[in-house]
Amino acid sequence: MSRRDLLRAGVAAGSLAALAPATRALAASQSGASRGLRRPDSLPDPSRPMGTPDASLPFDHVICWMMENHSFDNYFGMLSRHGQPRADGFRLDHGGRPTATCYDARGRAVRAFKLHDGCEGGGVSQSWDVTHRSINGGRMDGWVTAQGDDQPMAYWDHETLPFYYSLASTFTLANRWFCSAPCQTYPNRRFLMAGTAFGNISTDTSSIISTTSPFIAAPPPNGTIFDRLHASGISWKNYFTDLPGTGIIPTIIEKYPQNIVPIAQFFADCAAGTLPAVSFVDPEFGALGEVG
Repeated sequence: MSRRDLLRAGVAAGSLAALAPATRALAASQSGASRGLRRPDSLPDPSRPMGTPDASLPFDHVICWMMENHSFDNYFGMLSRHGQPRADGFRLDHGGRPTATCYDARGRAVRAFKLHDGCEGGGVSQSWDVTHRSINGGRMDGWVTAQGDDQPMAYWDHETLPFYYSLASTFTLANRWFCSAPCQTYPNRRFLMAGTAFGNISTDTSSIISTTSPFIAAPPPNGTIFDRLHASGISWKNYFTDLPGTGIIPTIIEKYPQNIVPIAQFFADCAAGTLPAVSFVDPEFGALGEVG
């Protein structure tokens, strides 16, 4: 939202305060329509049923592949120099080095530094409290002090992540991105599937398992994307390696067990040309190593 839009909205809100409720609702509706905003549950083209393809979106298949929590800069901060000039990553000095700097508790400046292998150190937390201290009310200056470690200032580039940089340079990529919830994995995966974390702020099984019958947590109040796909007759599958990502909302597996299939089926469906319209493909989460 631009500053001009924000001011315009503020003026409109002040004017509407003096109007009758019905007039306010009508004016708000017209204001939203003029800005191209749609109400929840409305369709981009009301003349066509949900899920009906047209020439403006010439795709037969959508494949969703969600990896673990990383910031844009952590992975693609150097992309403007290596593939996508408009990528909104690091600001660079004349030598092409990132200028991003944070200070530790002693006032020592910690500048963004490159990792030369595929492993980061252990001093990074994704917890709700640490992440919010890092963001520090929008000042974005607490990364080192909140963690008590320099590791949050580390990044990878095209030399260490050639596969990701190849994808980012070949296909469309957002110029920047931010997680839906500034916290751990489960809440953000719930946002992907349901548009809400519905109260969950951490990665723990208490958000999945209930202590009372039926012993699984309740579904999100407005359903999931899979409910929408099913209701519209749009085919989908969740292909998993060791654990299905849909398991963080257990009612998905309970309602659609036939749609949760092993990763081998993904390769078979690709080869046979029988992929569903929407595929969620899960990488290995390490569960097999944990349980032997």
